[in-house]
Amino acid sequence: MEFNDQRVRYFFEAARLGGVRAAADRMDIAASAVSRQIRQLEMELGATLFERHRRGFQPTEAGRLLLDYHRKQLSEQEAVLTALRELKGIHRGHVSVVTGGGVISDLIDAIHPFSQRYPQITVGIDIRGTNDIVRAVLEDRAHIGIVFYTAPNPCCGCIAARSSRCMRSPRPIIR
Repeated sequence: MEFNDQRVRYFFEAARLGGVRAAADRMDIAASAVSRQIRQLEMELGATLFERHRRGFQPTEAGRLLLDYHRKQLSEQEAVLTALRELKGIHRGHVSVVTGGGVISDLIDAIHPFSQRYPQITVGIDIRGTNDIVRAVLEDRAHIGIVFYTAPNPCCGCIAARSSRCMRSPRPIIR
Protein backbone atom coordinates (compact mmCIF):
# COMPACT_ATOMS: atom_id res chain seq x y z
CA MET A 1 0.00 0.00 0.00
CA GLU A 2 1.36 3.40 -0.96
CA PHE A 3 0.13 6.86 -0.17
CA ASN A 4 0.73 10.33 -1.46
CA ASP A 5 3.17 12.38 0.65
CA GLN A 6 1.48 15.66 -0.29
CA ARG A 7 -1.84 14.35 1.01
CA VAL A 8 -0.15 13.25 4.23
CA ARG A 9 1.22 16.78 4.58
CA TYR A 10 -2.31 18.25 4.19
CA PHE A 11 -3.60 15.81 6.79
CA PHE A 12 -0.71 16.62 9.13
CA GLU A 13 -1.23 20.38 8.87
CA ALA A 14 -4.98 20.04 9.43
CA ALA A 15 -4.38 17.93 12.54
CA ARG A 16 -1.59 20.19 13.81
CA LEU A 17 -3.52 23.43 13.29
CA GLY A 18 -6.88 22.03 14.41
CA GLY A 19 -8.84 22.31 11.20
CA VAL A 20 -8.98 22.23 7.44
CA ARG A 21 -9.50 26.01 7.16
CA ALA A 22 -6.41 26.78 9.27
CA ALA A 23 -4.33 24.30 7.25
CA ALA A 24 -5.57 25.78 3.98
CA ASP A 25 -4.74 29.31 5.14
CA ARG A 26 -1.29 28.21 6.24
CA MET A 27 -0.57 26.48 2.92
CA ASP A 28 -2.28 29.21 0.89
CA ILE A 29 -4.73 26.89 -0.89
CA ALA A 30 -8.49 26.43 -0.87
CA ALA A 31 -10.02 24.64 2.12
CA SER A 32 -12.03 22.45 -0.26
CA ALA A 33 -8.76 21.26 -1.85
CA VAL A 34 -7.34 20.28 1.56
CA SER A 35 -10.56 18.51 2.51
CA ARG A 36 -10.68 16.67 -0.83
CA GLN A 37 -7.03 15.53 -0.49
CA ILE A 38 -7.64 14.23 3.04
CA ARG A 39 -10.71 12.28 1.85
CA GLN A 40 -8.63 10.85 -1.02
CA LEU A 41 -5.93 9.82 1.47
CA GLU A 42 -8.54 8.09 3.62
CA MET A 43 -9.73 6.17 0.55
CA GLU A 44 -6.16 5.20 -0.37
CA LEU A 45 -5.50 3.92 3.13
CA GLY A 46 -8.93 2.41 3.65
CA ALA A 47 -9.15 4.10 7.05
CA THR A 48 -10.90 7.06 8.61
CA LEU A 49 -8.27 9.51 9.82
CA PHE A 50 -10.48 12.04 11.64
CA GLU A 51 -13.57 11.81 13.79
CA ARG A 52 -15.54 14.85 12.73
CA HIS A 53 -17.51 16.81 15.34
CA ARG A 54 -19.39 20.12 15.39
CA ARG A 55 -16.39 21.86 16.92
CA GLY A 56 -13.77 20.39 14.62
CA PHE A 57 -12.29 16.95 14.53
CA GLN A 58 -9.93 14.61 16.35
CA PRO A 59 -7.55 12.07 14.80
CA THR A 60 -8.69 8.46 15.01
CA GLU A 61 -6.31 5.69 16.03
CA ALA A 62 -5.34 5.33 12.34
CA GLY A 63 -4.88 9.10 12.17
CA ARG A 64 -2.60 9.07 15.20
CA LEU A 65 -0.49 6.32 13.60
CA LEU A 66 -0.16 8.39 10.44
CA LEU A 67 0.70 11.52 12.47
CA ASP A 68 3.43 9.60 14.32
CA TYR A 69 4.76 8.30 11.01
CA HIS A 70 4.88 11.80 9.53
CA ARG A 71 6.58 13.28 12.61
CA LYS A 72 9.25 10.57 12.46
CA GLN A 73 9.69 11.21 8.76
CA LEU A 74 10.16 14.95 9.41
CA SER A 75 12.62 14.19 12.19
CA GLU A 76 14.63 11.84 9.95
CA GLN A 77 14.61 14.41 7.18
CA GLU A 78 15.96 17.07 9.55
CA ALA A 79 18.65 14.67 10.81
CA VAL A 80 19.79 13.95 7.25
CA LEU A 81 19.83 17.65 6.35
CA THR A 82 21.83 18.43 9.49
CA ALA A 83 24.33 15.67 8.69
CA LEU A 84 24.68 16.95 5.13
CA ARG A 85 25.32 20.49 6.39
CA GLU A 86 27.96 19.13 8.75
CA LEU A 87 29.63 17.23 5.90
CA LYS A 88 29.87 20.42 3.88
CA GLY A 89 31.98 22.04 6.50
CA ILE A 90 32.92 20.51 9.78
CA HIS A 91 34.00 23.52 11.78
CA ARG A 92 33.99 22.46 15.42
CA GLY A 93 35.09 19.56 17.55
CA HIS A 94 38.22 17.87 18.82
CA VAL A 95 40.87 15.80 17.06
CA SER A 96 43.05 13.49 19.12
CA VAL A 97 46.51 12.67 17.72
CA VAL A 98 48.86 10.07 19.22
CA THR A 99 52.43 9.98 18.01
CA GLY A 100 55.99 9.20 18.92
CA GLY A 101 58.28 11.96 20.15
CA GLY A 102 60.34 12.09 16.96
CA VAL A 103 57.74 13.96 14.90
CA ILE A 104 56.40 16.36 17.49
CA SER A 105 58.05 19.50 16.09
CA ASP A 106 56.86 18.75 12.54
CA LEU A 107 53.40 17.97 13.88
CA ILE A 108 53.17 21.23 15.78
CA ASP A 109 54.30 23.11 12.65
CA ALA A 110 51.48 21.42 10.71
CA ILE A 111 48.85 22.04 13.39
CA HIS A 112 49.44 25.79 13.53
CA PRO A 113 47.98 26.62 10.06
CA PHE A 114 45.18 24.09 10.66
CA SER A 115 44.25 25.83 13.92
CA GLN A 116 44.32 29.20 12.18
CA ARG A 117 41.92 27.94 9.53
CA TYR A 118 39.64 26.02 11.93
CA PRO A 119 39.75 27.83 15.28
CA GLN A 120 36.75 25.90 16.66
CA ILE A 121 38.54 22.56 16.28
CA THR A 122 40.89 21.70 19.11
CA VAL A 123 43.79 19.30 18.63
CA GLY A 124 45.14 17.14 21.44
CA ILE A 125 48.54 15.50 21.13
CA ASP A 126 49.65 12.51 23.18
CA ILE A 127 53.17 11.07 22.94
CA ARG A 128 53.37 7.26 23.22
CA GLY A 129 55.28 4.25 22.03
CA THR A 130 54.40 2.48 18.78
CA ASN A 131 52.26 -0.31 20.30
CA ASP A 132 50.33 2.18 22.46
CA ILE A 133 49.72 4.40 19.42
CA VAL A 134 48.24 1.53 17.41
CA ARG A 135 46.16 0.38 20.39
CA ALA A 136 44.81 3.93 20.98
CA VAL A 137 43.59 4.15 17.38
CA LEU A 138 42.09 0.64 17.44
CA GLU A 139 40.27 1.37 20.71
CA ASP A 140 38.94 4.73 19.42
CA ARG A 141 40.89 6.70 22.01
CA ALA A 142 42.64 8.58 19.20
CA HIS A 143 41.51 9.78 15.79
CA ILE A 144 44.99 9.78 14.27
CA GLY A 145 48.10 7.77 15.11
CA ILE A 146 51.49 8.56 13.63
CA VAL A 147 54.01 5.72 13.83
CA PHE A 148 57.20 4.58 12.16
CA TYR A 149 58.07 1.01 11.25
CA THR A 150 54.96 -0.87 12.26
CA ALA A 151 53.26 -3.77 10.56
CA PRO A 152 50.06 -2.88 8.66
CA ASN A 153 46.90 -3.61 10.63
CA PRO A 154 43.75 -4.63 8.71
CA CYS A 155 41.60 -2.81 11.29
CA CYS A 156 43.14 0.62 10.54
CA GLY A 157 43.48 2.71 7.48
CA CYS A 158 47.11 3.52 6.81
CA ILE A 159 48.65 6.33 4.85
CA ALA A 160 52.33 5.94 4.17
CA ALA A 161 54.34 9.11 3.77
CA ARG A 162 58.04 9.56 3.55
CA SER A 163 60.15 12.64 3.35
CA SER A 164 63.89 12.11 3.06
CA ARG A 165 66.79 13.97 1.60
CA CYS A 166 69.42 12.42 -0.56
CA MET A 167 72.76 14.19 -0.90
CA ARG A 168 75.93 13.59 -2.86
CA SER A 169 79.33 14.04 -1.37
CA PRO A 170 81.59 16.41 -3.28
CA ARG A 171 84.43 13.90 -2.79
CA PRO A 172 84.03 10.39 -4.18
CA ILE A 173 84.33 7.56 -1.66
CA ILE A 174 85.98 5.19 -4.13
CA ARG A 175 88.80 6.24 -6.47
